[in-house]
Amino acid sequence: MGGLLASILSTSSSLRAFSQGLNVVQNNVANANTPGFVKQTQDFTVNPFDLTRGLTGGVSIGPLLNSRNELAEQAVRNQQSASASADQRAGDLQQLEPIFDLSSDSGVSESLNKLFDSFSQLSVSPNSNPSRQNVLDRAKQAAQAINRSAAALSSASAGADTQIKNTVDGINRLLDKIATLNAEYRKSADAGQNPSLDADIHRTLEELSQSVDFSATRADDGSFTIQIGGQTTAVIGDHAYHLGVDLSGTQARVQNAQGTDISTQIGSGKIRGLLDERNTTIPSYFTDLNGLASALADSVNAGLANGLDAGGNVPTVPLFTYDATNGAALTLATNPLATSDLAAASGSAPGGNGNALALGDLRNLKEVGGFTFVEFYGNLAGRVGRDVANAQGDQQTFGALLIQAQSFRSDSSGVSLDEEAAKLIQFQKSYQAAAKLVSVLNGLTDTLLGIIQ
Repeated sequence: MGGLLASILSTSSSLRAFSQGLNVVQNNVANANTPGFVKQTQDFTVNPFDLTRGLTGGVSIGPLLNSRNELAEQAVRNQQSASASADQRAGDLQQLEPIFDLSSDSGVSESLNKLFDSFSQLSVSPNSNPSRQNVLDRAKQAAQAINRSAAALSSASAGADTQIKNTVDGINRLLDKIATLNAEYRKSADAGQNPSLDADIHRTLEELSQSVDFSATRADDGSFTIQIGGQTTAVIGDHAYHLGVDLSGTQARVQNAQGTDISTQIGSGKIRGLLDERNTTIPSYFTDLNGLASALADSVNAGLANGLDAGGNVPTVPLFTYDATNGAALTLATNPLATSDLAAASGSAPGGNGNALALGDLRNLKEVGGFTFVEFYGNLAGRVGRDVANAQGDQQTFGALLIQAQSFRSDSSGVSLDEEAAKLIQFQKSYQAAAKLVSVLNGLTDTLLGIIQ
């Protein structure tokens, strides 16, 4: 009788084990497309079989095995950071490219050509008020075109500042979430067997990798230690150390919890793309635009100062004005001159067109960086175009590498519906066999009890 009861208990244990196996398969299938979820495998413990000692064999529920490959996870996070950085740069540069449109009728290039055309027209009719007024109008339009480009760059810089702050705020929220999930791991020794918690923390880590690169080291208790850029500790156990932002200077800076600048430690992620845009790309465009504005103003003003106005006098008020401290491109403007103030004549021929001819020749002089004004601006626009093309190339390259890393991860730890279907059939048959054995043992027990009675 004792052996019969032991067999019933052993078979019941097998039923529970196969039932748990079925539950795990169903959970895998249900979460096959859940972000962060990886295949779970129910392991079984084989019970010893020795009838002489009353050991009836069977199986018991063993540990729940997680198929997650941490190396594959880190590879995906690394490529996610690199791809996010490239995406950010490509997107931002595409928005900057129209600022330097060479085909626009109201753009900088066309306004420069119209200004020099007006000087040439003035040389034909040096004493014509309409010709003189045309020069004043074209000069104002050129200044405004440069102002618009500079203002657009300034707006893009301010937009980058806002995005940097918002991105760092998002990073801090994710750091808090990781710390909270770490606390869940530390609270319970069974937390490591929780596939939902495992999916949640890895989903959060992958989301964080889109914003910034980091290293993630797992402790024995299941919690993760996060180091931004592999150097600055941001999470230890259940405590998060928030990042900060300093936008007060000419360079945007990301700081650690102690206020130390860690911008150079950040190698990729959305925040890297934003820092590069804000601290390097936009300032370089500003430098060229400021150089163009100041060179234009200085050259034209110097040219006018060499001539005589309609009254035969050397002009005392320049045509262009700007504030180098606040940026020549942003502040370039024209003084409110009268048409008679323009110095169209040369000093040797009052009333003539000698100075107007010299001003028209400025079009062909290499006055800025070894280039003419139009050439220099064309080179700037070309550089922006090349930057956009390079960024888009990087975007495609890192996007492809990310897909490869995700594919490898999926192959190593993702849920295969075909594999789960095979397991389902296996567990169903095992369960049915165990259930049939229970039925047989139950019948034997009834028979034995009937004999005893």
